[in-house]
Amino acid sequence: MNGIYISYRRTESAAYAGRLFDHLSQHFGPSSVFMDIQGGITRGQEFPRAIESALNACNAALVIIGYNWATCTGKDGQRRLDDPNDWVRIETAAALRRNVLVIPVLVDGASLPDPANLPEEIRPLCQRHACELTDSRWSYDVGELVRDLEKAVRPPKRSEFPRLKGNRLRLFAGGTITLALLLGMALVWLIAFHRNRPELVTTTPNSIQTSLLPKPVPQTSAGSEVQAGHLAYKLLKTNLKQYSVDADGKPSKWALQCSIRVTDVMGLSSHVDGDNFRLLVDGLELLPQNHISQGIDVRETVDVDALFTIPADADRVELIVGRSNDATAKIQIRP
Repeated sequence: MNGIYISYRRTESAAYAGRLFDHLSQHFGPSSVFMDIQGGITRGQEFPRAIESALNACNAALVIIGYNWATCTGKDGQRRLDDPNDWVRIETAAALRRNVLVIPVLVDGASLPDPANLPEEIRPLCQRHACELTDSRWSYDVGELVRDLEKAVRPPKRSEFPRLKGNRLRLFAGGTITLALLLGMALVWLIAFHRNRPELVTTTPNSIQTSLLPKPVPQTSAGSEVQAGHLAYKLLKTNLKQYSVDADGKPSKWALQCSIRVTDVMGLSSHVDGDNFRLLVDGLELLPQNHISQGIDVRETVDVDALFTIPADADRVELIVGRSNDATAKIQIRP
């Protein structure tokens, strides 16, 4: 039993959970970190059985708590934590019943909820020492969390050189020195060769290969407004955060949150959900990662947030609004 279980709500902390999953996977190994759709459940696998199996295999659980973790509601308007079948409640209660390390992880400026406002079975969570992750000091905060996790979870063993004694050690040392001398001679020859070779003349000696330059951060068209069908959509703002990095420490994905104001302009009540928003990234349509469900009364206005993850090297990004079987329109994010 040597693993880490990450519990989170997709509607509020999917980006933080994915970013944390990437960091912990690099340190402890991908097979040691479980987070439903990443490193966890495969297609066709039963969700309840997979959750139970993962919790039994882990000796540390991280409960990611965002600003609305304890108060968010479902489609019926009822608080999700009051539902005995709420997966976050089930995961948290199961982790607390087991003798494992359980750490509340606070993100997006959240704080621990009042125990009196929680179901009795998960109130002990508020007695656990919490860890706070912030964007401004992410690397430091995650490093502190890793140090706490290492008390319960073993990092993968690093490969070590075999121990050599006596004649074998002397032979190994002699061979190493000889190899180092040969490599040094080859390096000296290469330096001399390049110093004496003629320079290649090009027509643009000061040009830089643009493909080697990093892509700019996506520029958004906040304030743009379009109409699709009987609804008007206005992009209020965007919030862009680093989602994951590659082996060189450069961003590989961005988490893009679009805040959109939706207005009924034709006197028809309506309902807005994830089908009303898609992101077109270099010709590929992406659906929101968060749950969206909001009713709109006649001539009323609502504000919704749509969360997407996009590649850092994306060239063209557009927000498509309106249902695909109805009228649609586009708002340009990156030209």
